[in-house]
Amino acid sequence: MANDPVTATYRLQLHAGFQFDDARRIVPYLHALGISHLYLSPIARARRGSTHGYDVVDPTRISEALGGQQGYEALVASCRAQGMGVVLDIVPNHMAAHEENPWWRDVLLRGEESQFAGYFDIHWDEADGRLFLPVLGKPLEALAPAELSVVQGDAGLEIAYYDRRFPLRPDTERLLDGKSTLSDIQDALASQHYVLGYWGDAAERVNYRRFFDINDLVGVRVERPEVFTATHALLGQLADADLVDGVRVDHVDGLRDPASYLQQLRDLLGDRPIWVEKILDRDELLPAAWPVEGTTGYEFLGVIDRLLFDTEGLADLHRWYADVAPDVEAFPDIVWACKEEVLSEHFRTEFDHLASAAGRLLETPEPQRIHEALRELTIALPRYRTYGTADGLSDEDGELIGAAASEAMARGAQPGSVSDVAELLCTPMAEPARAELLLRWQQLTGPIAAKGVEDTAMYRDNRLLSVNEVGRSPREDAPGLTVDEFHAM
Repeated sequence: MANDPVTATYRLQLHAGFQFDDARRIVPYLHALGISHLYLSPIARARRGSTHGYDVVDPTRISEALGGQQGYEALVASCRAQGMGVVLDIVPNHMAAHEENPWWRDVLLRGEESQFAGYFDIHWDEADGRLFLPVLGKPLEALAPAELSVVQGDAGLEIAYYDRRFPLRPDTERLLDGKSTLSDIQDALASQHYVLGYWGDAAERVNYRRFFDINDLVGVRVERPEVFTATHALLGQLADADLVDGVRVDHVDGLRDPASYLQQLRDLLGDRPIWVEKILDRDELLPAAWPVEGTTGYEFLGVIDRLLFDTEGLADLHRWYADVAPDVEAFPDIVWACKEEVLSEHFRTEFDHLASAAGRLLETPEPQRIHEALRELTIALPRYRTYGTADGLSDEDGELIGAAASEAMARGAQPGSVSDVAELLCTPMAEPARAELLLRWQQLTGPIAAKGVEDTAMYRDNRLLSVNEVGRSPREDAPGLTVDEFHAM
């Protein structure tokens, strides 16, 4: 089936209430509709009760809650009987930051000495080498005595906070020695490899890369060979057994080096199709070096949307909107304000880490100027991210950073500092520390753009809601399409 053409996919959202067996029962119906391939939400073991599957806790096993290996193989067999294939959604960028995740739990227990510490994108040089967990509903010192307790877990004592369980280092269990007052527990927690913190402090204190600003999803260092091998072992087994016919890669822009990752994935999957979830800006194309079949189609939905309205009507709508809401800013100004807002409110600690690194590299006596320049460059970047590596940037990416620098200076940023930071980002080949700065900055600009534009700005400019979607923009120069123009595309 791997070589059969994909002509029509049908996405199924799997969960405990809709398992592989449920999907198998509708395969004949989907075949009658003309579907060539099922497109399944993530099938690896996720958190208990997960309704979406993107909060993976064990990427090496098919979820028992969905029907396990046997259920999956039965579904594939049913599809094969109808001449259909199966496309899987995979999540290389992140996993659940939850103690149900055995790798994460081991990190909580052993800290930087854990064999899995390098699997996750953690800044161990912050928070005194401890992992800040923003899981509490209020600061630790404000908790009521009944909110924290000591319980016996499968492998030792644990601290219980409602339905959460946090393992205690074996060498610190003696600190409790049968005692379980709130003060005793707080003393024991002070000796752990993690800090239980108030969720509201996450923007200032979290020291691990997240999926956007979701505290319960931790970034995975899939760029490391051993991590790729561990997280893709199941997919490799399914490919070897001819039990998968293609994949959709979730949030490819979150990866440190998407091109290298996709080449590894291509080597693993052979000629099976690979699609990436990637939001393309207008006039943006996928990097030519990526060995993929394409994107999941946000840009095509944008073309469909343009077919459904005409430019003349849109112009009338813009005039009406200007009359009834004359004080609303132009959309580019709204985007600027929103990206600035989410950077400060949701990604402060990640950004401050980068700004400090930039200041050290430039050996500046005024680090605040560099901080401000990097912030303005980040906000001004016209796309989600660039794709530079330690070997350098493409001409196109260099031009994007140059355009961001020009926009930042046009909005009042200090020219000398902006130019210095732009040059720093454009010369990663000069030294490893510069490459590290660029690679981490590229992983941050996408979340800031997504939260700033789709999740914020598009809720503040509502003249035409149909264009306030991923892959579109309420810009006044977005024309409609005639039927002939649509077919020509």
